[in-house]
Order: sequence, then C-alpha cells, then structure tokens
Amino acid sequence: NIPSENTVKTATLDHLPDDPESVVIVMRWLQYLIDRVGKENISNVLNYYVDIGWITDDVRAKLLEYCEGITEKSKERKKLVAKDHIQSFLYIQRLKGMNIDEHFMGKIERELNKMSKYLENISFQ
Repeated sequence: NIPSENTVKTATLDHLPDDPESVVIVMRWLQYLIDRVGKENISNVLNYYVDIGWITDDVRAKLLEYCEGITEKSKERKKLVAKDHIQSFLYIQRLKGMNIDEHFMGKIERELNKMSKYLENISFQ
C-alpha cells in the first residue's frame, strides 16, 4: 500500500535530533510545558504523550534529562487544555522534520481562539 498525498504522517517521534535548531525547539517546548504544569508534573505529561503514541519511552527519558537544565518561571499551575496539547503536537512535528509555516500556525491559533470564545459564551443550564 502506497499512502496517498493526503495521508497525514502521525508516526511516533522515536529520537530527538541533536542539531542546534532541534535542541532549541526541544528547550522551547519543555519551557512551554514546565511554565504551565511545573517540573514536578512534566513526567505525567510526557507519559501521556507516550501512551497516545506521540513519543517513545526513549524520547521521554531524553526529554526528562533536558528538563534538569530548565528553571520554572512561575509557580502557578494550570491544567493543560487542548490548545497546549496541540502546541506540543506541533513541536513534535517540527522535531520530526515537518516544516510548519507561519500561515498554518496562525490559522490554528485563530480557530482555537474562536472555539474558546464560543465555549465561554455557552451558558450551561
């Protein structure tokens, strides 16, 4: 079977590239997550990404090693929302070599903002 052009690659990230650009992406991604959930909860988030097939155990272990060098900017903890997981997914795709252009990122951001505003305006009775 030959995949069609429209097939989205969703293969698991099975290694972390070690070129300078990839290291910067890894550090930005981890800082993003740590700023939201704290260092003590980062392992749970990465375990979830292993469970859903986005990263391997080896990548998880390597990411936890990188976390040692990252400091927390805030002690305020939040639960991750869909937007945060989408951001993680996009970081993972970049690490897999997928070129994600700014137009695509802007479109996703606008759609997420629309959904957030819609959900805020719904009154649950």
